[in-house]
Amino acid sequence: MGRYFTIIAILAIIAGGCRVSRHLEEGTRLVVKNSVSVDPSWPAEEKRQLQSKLASLAEPKPNSRLLFLFPFRLWVYQQAGDTSKKVNRWLRERIGEPPALFDSTTARHSAANMELFLFNKGYLHARASFEVEPASRPSLVRVHYRVAPDGLYRFGELHYEITDSAMRALLSKDSTLEAAASEPFDMEKLVDERQRITQTLLDNGYFNFSRQFVVFELDTSAASHRIDVYVKILPPREGSHRPWHLRNIYIIPDYVESLHQAGDYDTLVYKGYHILYRGTLKYKPQALINGVFLDPGALYRQRDYRQTIKRLTSLSIFRFVNIEMQKDPERPELDAVIKLIPAKLRSLNFNVNATSSSYYFLGSELGMNYISNNLFHFTDQFRLGANGGVETLSDSGGGLLLLNTVEFNLSGDVYFPTLLNPFGIKIDHRAFNPKTVLSARYNYFRRLNYYTLNASNFSYRYEWTQSEHLFHQLSPIELSVLSVRDTTPAFNERIENNPILKLSFQDQLILGSKYGITYNSAPGQGHDFWYLRANIDMAGNLINTAFSLFSPGQNTLFGRPFSQYVRPDIELKYYHFMAGNQQLVTRFVAGVGVPLGQSEVLPYVKQFVIGGSNSIRAFRIRELGPGSTGSSGSSAGFNDRTGDMKLEGNVEYRFPVTDVFKGAVFVDAGNIWLLKDEENPDKVFNPARFYEDIAIGTGMGLRMDFSFFIIRLDLGVPVRVPFDTADNGWRISSFFRDFAPLDYDWRRDHLRLNLAIGYPF
Repeated sequence: MGRYFTIIAILAIIAGGCRVSRHLEEGTRLVVKNSVSVDPSWPAEEKRQLQSKLASLAEPKPNSRLLFLFPFRLWVYQQAGDTSKKVNRWLRERIGEPPALFDSTTARHSAANMELFLFNKGYLHARASFEVEPASRPSLVRVHYRVAPDGLYRFGELHYEITDSAMRALLSKDSTLEAAASEPFDMEKLVDERQRITQTLLDNGYFNFSRQFVVFELDTSAASHRIDVYVKILPPREGSHRPWHLRNIYIIPDYVESLHQAGDYDTLVYKGYHILYRGTLKYKPQALINGVFLDPGALYRQRDYRQTIKRLTSLSIFRFVNIEMQKDPERPELDAVIKLIPAKLRSLNFNVNATSSSYYFLGSELGMNYISNNLFHFTDQFRLGANGGVETLSDSGGGLLLLNTVEFNLSGDVYFPTLLNPFGIKIDHRAFNPKTVLSARYNYFRRLNYYTLNASNFSYRYEWTQSEHLFHQLSPIELSVLSVRDTTPAFNERIENNPILKLSFQDQLILGSKYGITYNSAPGQGHDFWYLRANIDMAGNLINTAFSLFSPGQNTLFGRPFSQYVRPDIELKYYHFMAGNQQLVTRFVAGVGVPLGQSEVLPYVKQFVIGGSNSIRAFRIRELGPGSTGSSGSSAGFNDRTGDMKLEGNVEYRFPVTDVFKGAVFVDAGNIWLLKDEENPDKVFNPARFYEDIAIGTGMGLRMDFSFFIIRLDLGVPVRVPFDTADNGWRISSFFRDFAPLDYDWRRDHLRLNLAIGYPF
């Protein structure tokens, strides 16, 4: 009975949303669609490029529809009713959306905007008109715009009319307009050229220059459909444009405005820089100038000015960075005063997380983070983190909660804004924004009724930025010590029957290195971009080589067997932005770990897992695999499922519901496998049939976006379960056949709820 009630409720909501036109005032009409058609003579390629842009200029935009089904926000707006009530007013302003009513004046304005857009794209005589077409009901209309481009003009000759020969020689290099000769005229290319000229001059000493001094004169020829461009630089009101040089660089690391007015600084001159301070200087001079790109005596360059602000801000120990440029009244020279307001010397914050997932599991976590700035007087930052959590599970009836796991983590990191190297290699610290990170970790993991895992880790890591798109991480030394204690008879019996599992849980030492890159094709941009993260983790190979040369037969280090393996992994994401703040995000993840030498299996902590709130959301973490095996979800089961290889793919469509609430629809797929297991071939990756092991999940999500953090609620539905023998693993058939959302057993088998912080990817 429950499933029929739910279906009826959903249909009622949709039906209510579809009849919002009943609430319109008499004589008004709601725009349900804007469309654009172009003169058939227009070339197909140009039509594809511009038609979607023209449609985006049409106003008003039709009301947004939730899941493409009904105008939910318009429905809320209309149902809010009396706005004298605070709650109704909040519903209208924060969630609701006013009706997109047709207005002939607005439509004419939209057509005029289309003509202006085409004019700026070289169609100087374009014409646009509109007509109103009836929809399914008299109160609904479609607005159709017809566009006639009427001829395309192209760039002709380019002329630089600049009297200053040095400036003319500087600006005639790498011209965007010269490269655009004979291409279709585009006003945006003039904007780009003005920006290029302005930036070129600012980066070559012309401190006072601005884009207002750049003007273009256009000469059109109707016969040839060409536009010649004349570039001119207007003179300033007084004097002439001239390059400026830097004279003195002053750095005030503990700037306080009230004290600054009083003056009375002590001054330290270090490598030509003037460091102003009171009392005791709290920072090592070298650490301060590492972040400054402005050099005494050098030509002023705006890119150095911006890079200095960016680098000093990235140190995180300064709350505010300001650079004041002071002109000499008689000579073209500048003094730079760098004012640094420090952040809090120490800070402490807490975080709480709660997760709920499949098969009766409920987890919670409490964390603490302590930050100390400039601990070693090298503009460094020390971070200490501690968090602990528990996971509980209920009995098969969904009743009594039982403690399942206890976990505690302690971490310490020190970030130095330079490369600390023992070899004395000279590095340009300013070019690559390098960091040295010393990290120590301890993890205590207790799975009741099974075992206790203690893991300690130390790493020495370098980080540097090659460009705004490419970031590197290199850990020349990474040491981990693993020990398993307090094993129970039940656990011992299980691993004795599984030699591979037993080897992965043995005490061991991991000494190796890791290298990773991160590539972002357009960081911070509002258009489509790629994201790539790739790592390679290697351990034990150098030790094994050294032992084979100097101590043949030795297979332990500090009394422990050492692991030997190579483990590459990759993550690739693509973000596609659509109209109306919608996104389509796709992700692909792959990784493989190959044991080498004396190691027969990967260490437990280096094996791959799948599932959970940031993976395949229709399955709990460690529930899937390897291969066509999996967890039945029984509370008595041992569900730590890991593998040597992982494949995963995700697609998520994201759309706004309100300013705060965002929605999502997603599909996740993937699994993990072993590379070899002669006794259990179903767990091993087989290129000929691996697709039969792929788990698939789908679902819907709701995000509460508060800018500084995002709360995410995802409801996953298993579509295909590889270890389920019924219906060849396709559980979606039973989802509709046995639909009963009020029944606990049905929800346990078909719904997975994930509560998390931040986006899944």
